[in-house]
Amino acid sequence: MKDQNVNEIEVKGVTRPLQVNDPVAYVKDNVHYQGKIKEFDKEGNTELLIYNSKDVKSLIVPKGEKIEPLFILDKDQKMVYLKFTYDDVKSALSNKTDVKVNFAEDKNYIFNLMLGNKTDVISIEKNIDGTLKPTEGRLQMKRMEESKLPYVHADVKFKELNLERPIYGKVLDVEQKQKLQKTGELGLVQGFKSGEGKEFNLWVSLDKGLNKVVTARENDIYIGKIFGVSPSEKQLQELKSGNGTIIEIKGKNYFIQPSAASSKADGIKSYTEEKAKELKLITEEKEEKKNDKSKGVKLK
Repeated sequence: MKDQNVNEIEVKGVTRPLQVNDPVAYVKDNVHYQGKIKEFDKEGNTELLIYNSKDVKSLIVPKGEKIEPLFILDKDQKMVYLKFTYDDVKSALSNKTDVKVNFAEDKNYIFNLMLGNKTDVISIEKNIDGTLKPTEGRLQMKRMEESKLPYVHADVKFKELNLERPIYGKVLDVEQKQKLQKTGELGLVQGFKSGEGKEFNLWVSLDKGLNKVVTARENDIYIGKIFGVSPSEKQLQELKSGNGTIIEIKGKNYFIQPSAASSKADGIKSYTEEKAKELKLITEEKEEKKNDKSKGVKLK
């Protein structure tokens, strides 16, 4: 009798068939779904538990239809989770008509895009006034709001830093500009307004590589749990302020800082305490606060 925990689908980049609980992606009616495999039935169909849709909680994928893994196995056969599949990246790059990328076959860059990370500042060609012109910038994979289908976002480097430029209609005050120039981080800033007048918050940072102020939506950076540790209320305030905080993770102290300029998909910059001191990210004031800090609450 065939093992119902294993399906006979070969996984690109993975040296085993898909199994129950594997994270996967599936496209139906031009909508991208992400979830995990619940089970395989006797007819070879696959039931998925969906976690990226408010309306769809499960799907039955007929035998023979394409399911893609959202993971690869490292050299130790441990699972490395992906935000985008290889085909997602290749398709998005080929469909991006206003940007030409020179690293299309560079596996390191493609893998970083699959992880959801930003690239380094690289040479690209960008459509400017109807013509592709050479410039520099960072690329990152994102998803459309409704369909969740992938696309490539290009953030182009500015020739010079301009802190007078409004951010969603909001001009930074003198104190904010000084802090950005000194630390590169403002943390979670309130008071931005949409075209409809709805207020929202943004993480605001200075990306020195791009020579510009960059932002991330509040929900794009989750600080309710950092590497398995739930920060204390005091630490949460430090994280939101942009100053960063020291959190003990698995018996070792790390300096944690949310940042719209982080190259990582989770928007978190993390350094060992020693490295943070070396980079002068920990000031004397922060060092004093460390003595009475809460270690956070480890989640079970």
